[in-house]
Amino acid sequence: MIKKWVAPFLIILLFLPNVIYSNGFPSKKKGHHITYISKFNQLEQVGAFKSKKNAEKFAKKLKNEGFEVTIRKGITKDKKAIYTVFAGKHREPSGVALSSSEIKKVAVLEMATVEDKPAVQERLSGEHREPSKVPVPSGEVRQIADSEKSSIEDKPVVIEMPSVGPKELSEGAVSSIEVKHDTSLETIYKVDKPLDTESHTGELKEPPKKALSSTEVKDSTDSGSLSLEEKPIGTEKTSWDVFGRGGGYLHPFLSISEYYTDNVFNANGEKKSDFITVISPGIWLTVPHVYEKLLNIETSNIAPGGFSLSRSTAGSFRRYQTYLFYGADIERFSKYSSEDVTSHKLEGLLQYNLRGGFSIELADQYLASHDAMGTGISSELDKYKTNLSNLILTYDALEKIKFRIDYSNFLVNYDASRNDFRDRADNAFSGYIFYKFQPKTSVFIEYDFIDINYDESALFDSKEYHYFGGLQWDMTAKSKGSVKAGYGVKNFSVSSIGDAKDFILEAQIDHQFTPKTSVKVKASRKTNETNISTTDFILSNNIEVQYLQRLTGKITGDVNFSYTNDSYKGNLTFGGETKERKDDTFGGAFALRYKFKEWLQLDTGYIYTKRGSNFSDFDYTSNIVFIRIAGSL
Repeated sequence: MIKKWVAPFLIILLFLPNVIYSNGFPSKKKGHHITYISKFNQLEQVGAFKSKKNAEKFAKKLKNEGFEVTIRKGITKDKKAIYTVFAGKHREPSGVALSSSEIKKVAVLEMATVEDKPAVQERLSGEHREPSKVPVPSGEVRQIADSEKSSIEDKPVVIEMPSVGPKELSEGAVSSIEVKHDTSLETIYKVDKPLDTESHTGELKEPPKKALSSTEVKDSTDSGSLSLEEKPIGTEKTSWDVFGRGGGYLHPFLSISEYYTDNVFNANGEKKSDFITVISPGIWLTVPHVYEKLLNIETSNIAPGGFSLSRSTAGSFRRYQTYLFYGADIERFSKYSSEDVTSHKLEGLLQYNLRGGFSIELADQYLASHDAMGTGISSELDKYKTNLSNLILTYDALEKIKFRIDYSNFLVNYDASRNDFRDRADNAFSGYIFYKFQPKTSVFIEYDFIDINYDESALFDSKEYHYFGGLQWDMTAKSKGSVKAGYGVKNFSVSSIGDAKDFILEAQIDHQFTPKTSVKVKASRKTNETNISTTDFILSNNIEVQYLQRLTGKITGDVNFSYTNDSYKGNLTFGGETKERKDDTFGGAFALRYKFKEWLQLDTGYIYTKRGSNFSDFDYTSNIVFIRIAGSL
């Protein structure tokens, strides 16, 4: 719906075209450039240049038009020279005198001819021109100009307006920004009201008393939410504003699931079936407000360093961001009550972005859970606790180069003494160098060092060294991911165990073909810690493909396929056989989700798992049917 102020505002524009021409002109991208002109000794600033030669050329043109002109040299925060041109009173040149507003128009246009040409050439006459009628795409809520991070180039010093989404258009979420160089020669402002979808025309407001940081302004375009039809599938949204507009959001939720399985213990012999009820309460909080869960850490108690797959940064553009999550799974069996168990997950995130391109991100996850039945050679319920702490430091050193350093500490502790051989502490260090050859695409090199220390025996202590080269992209809202491959070395502390050297890789791809159709792919080849005491480690190959399809506005389909190959290194003696164990596990699932309301949904589906092993005692198949109802406040 068009705001009430839009109509009178457009009428004003019809009679005051000079306001439009003096304050900005259409850019090559969606949005506007708007320049606030400052003064020096009664002269008005009309241009800023990195090159002294271009500044003098521009000043000469203004002098030929009869203006009083001066050039001031300053230093930017990047320690680079900037030459600012000021123009003032008319000196009675031959020809027709121009007004003060026309001086500004001439200055802006002349500056554009010296530097980059504008996308649309403006005219000096007072003739009104119709504004651009290109609509803002409904799903584009996160685009923001990167110009505030780059150094001053040979072009007018301007800042680009972001494209805004439905929420900003309805609630005026785009805020003002003040950007100043050390020389205090210029001030640049973004419009304080949302842009009209038809005209893209914004009103230049008075400077605010307190300017927001660039990271806060970037985030203002991230906060828009889409309707059920517009919202890409696979995302979550918060629902409860607990601190007022601009504060934090609290999102409590509850789901109740009913499972039927034909193989409770994942056994090869006689199968035992049962009904399982799982009650899953939870709550998460973000401050400042964000409309989706920020942390998605996939951990595995057999993964060196704790991460199943590499973790990307949270991606918030605010000055700071906090996130806290708690969830539980209360599992209750109808017949085999000895298998009843309650799992807990608690995780949090703190991110702080400093000026100058430096950011700090600290995340922690505590998990109390259990292994799947049939893990290793166990047929019992094996409970464990893990804690993963992760620190990420990033530094945008140059426009195209970024550095990242990670540290993580991962603790594993099993409840039962039969699993004491699996208790350990991992310390992992990683270093990355990214080179951005496209605005949203980077190549990188990565080095990992992981020190693995077991509590009970030094037999399994080892050190791992990983060398990767990769590609990372987040080109549009439709496609993001990373692919990397390299070489891994695992050195054991005990010389009797041979070192391992293997090709390793990892891929995480999320592609949205349409707002209703998306595919996610995860793949890896890596070494894992063993879950059988007589073996050394596991070389695992894994791939998982998930297809999501919104069938109607309320119904979504989910199809999943997975394959895992586990090769145990070191002989296992079991059932009268001695050899290295090899398992192939296939998985398939499909589910349908029906959304009654934004806060209430119903899921139902089927899960199939089949494991084949060169030890036939470890073969099994299972079939699971489930139904789940989930709600949130």
